[in-house]
Amino acid sequence: MHPSTKGTASSAEQSRFAGRDWRHVQVGEIIDPSEVRFVELGTTTIEDTTKLLIKSGAPNVVLIRESRKTRTAIGTFGYSELNAYLLLVLGLSQPDEQAQELATRARAGEAIPLSDVNDHLGVREPPAFLPHTAELTRAMEVLGGGVHRVVITKEGTSEAVGVLSQLRLVRFFWENHQNFASTERLYERSLRELELGAKEVVAVNGDKPLADALRLMHDEGITSLPVLDNQRNVVGNISHVDVRVSLPPTQPPPQHLIHQH
Repeated sequence: MHPSTKGTASSAEQSRFAGRDWRHVQVGEIIDPSEVRFVELGTTTIEDTTKLLIKSGAPNVVLIRESRKTRTAIGTFGYSELNAYLLLVLGLSQPDEQAQELATRARAGEAIPLSDVNDHLGVREPPAFLPHTAELTRAMEVLGGGVHRVVITKEGTSEAVGVLSQLRLVRFFWENHQNFASTERLYERSLRELELGAKEVVAVNGDKPLADALRLMHDEGITSLPVLDNQRNVVGNISHVDVRVSLPPTQPPPQHLIHQH
């Protein structure tokens, strides 16, 4: 099966990559600088960080910096971090001795700075960085190692100019498949032939509460789960991003789930 024309890049983008070896395309050519959004570690609250994350959309992450005077990212906050915080507030996760205090403050409706929370969300994926001149082969090595996204910096500086996610890289190849003969033939092969897919699948039953799915994703370090019925048939999928449907903008994020719980 070949990619449909619906998922094809514009003619201008196709012409940019026509006849080129994908291995030498630079990451700076496929990122969108407008997707860089910052929060300040010491002054932005966890609630405002959450609102920006949900409002911004792709690449589903905001970058953390020390102050507005810099574009140097010292960390990231995405849906995995949001889920970890919600579990902490709900009392379903106790990553350290300060977790209970943070949960109490959140339940009381206190505006909590991101700096008070950032180091108390359990084991997290450390941020990865690449210069904008790095080639896609290097990006694939990093992302293929289990990292979900890479912060792209201007070469020779720490200035963040973009974010390259696994999804963005896959979409690039999907939309530009006609330009790269070496990858085009892969679309005809089965997942079994390519030895893709996990042999042991982590899943959640459809009658389980949302909190169970979030806790399972957090504990397993994964970002999505198949949803099964009582006969073990797959009836859907839930991603860590889906938690946003439970977070109306008129309420502080954790309080809404606390009331549901």
